[in-house]
Amino acid sequence: MLRVGIDTGGTNTDLVAIDEDGRIVVTKRPSTVRAPEVGVLVAFDDSGIAPDDVRHFVLGTTIATNARLQGTGARVLYLATEGFQDIPLIGSISRPYAYDLSWERPDPGVARRDCLGVAERVDYRGRVVTPLDEVEIARVLDAVEAALDPGCSVAVNFLFSYLYPAHEIALGTALRERFPDVPVSLSHEVAPIWREYQRATTTILAASVRPMLQGFITDLERELKSRNLGARLAIMKSNGGQMLSDSAPDRAAEIFLSGLAGGVIGGHYFAAAEGTANAVTFDMGGTSCDVGVIENGDYRSVPQISLDWGINVVAPHIDFTTIGAGGGS
Repeated sequence: MLRVGIDTGGTNTDLVAIDEDGRIVVTKRPSTVRAPEVGVLVAFDDSGIAPDDVRHFVLGTTIATNARLQGTGARVLYLATEGFQDIPLIGSISRPYAYDLSWERPDPGVARRDCLGVAERVDYRGRVVTPLDEVEIARVLDAVEAALDPGCSVAVNFLFSYLYPAHEIALGTALRERFPDVPVSLSHEVAPIWREYQRATTTILAASVRPMLQGFITDLERELKSRNLGARLAIMKSNGGQMLSDSAPDRAAEIFLSGLAGGVIGGHYFAAAEGTANAVTFDMGGTSCDVGVIENGDYRSVPQISLDWGINVVAPHIDFTTIGAGGGS
């Protein structure tokens, strides 16, 4: 029986399979950017592996990372507590270089015209100050309908929703009922943390890649099933773990750096095999370059990672740095 691992990046898709006897099968094929499942399926078909021989099938992917680096994610409508809808654009007072007047604030992932205020309010103890009523929900739904374009995604981030999520749940339910084909990301599900700015950036980024991930995984599962693959499709997480594919689109923040985590894990394995306790991992892809550190025989983990200055993804990640300077760029 074979364990199959596939990494699909912006330039190449790589397959490695290994059986109990140590036999290794390696296949590399070009990625198809507009249909990333094609590269995975071509690599699998060309490997000569029989579907019945696959015991475990895990996929790592950088399509979410590349979408952020290249600005190709979905347009996001951002719904926030009235008066706080500008938080993603205002950002943080922190700057990477205090006196550099040429520094430009990174793209928050949402346009000002797409930030809509919602009349509701919960205080820091989770007590309702302004209820979210049916009239306001109807008004917001009409505003969303007027702003929607094909391929849009919706992100909802209310103040202190991690303490009292009922308002987000009510609006999320109404949005999903009226717009069943529109992905809706709720901040208390994506990043149930304090500090609305970090919660905002995480929810916006997750919403921007969710339609892409949903289509990719749905198409890939359908094609794998048609090939009689019995093993469940698993997706590598940014912390080096795995989740079943049907959970992945709803937990996009946890797989934002999925494929990149695999590079650090691979570097950790080979450093250990060489008896090296301290090492630097260097993973040069077509779109990004990713560098990690092995210290005292292990890699480090962090509760969040910054994709750009102040653009945070709050979810467990292997600690490494990624920049948009891959070999293809």
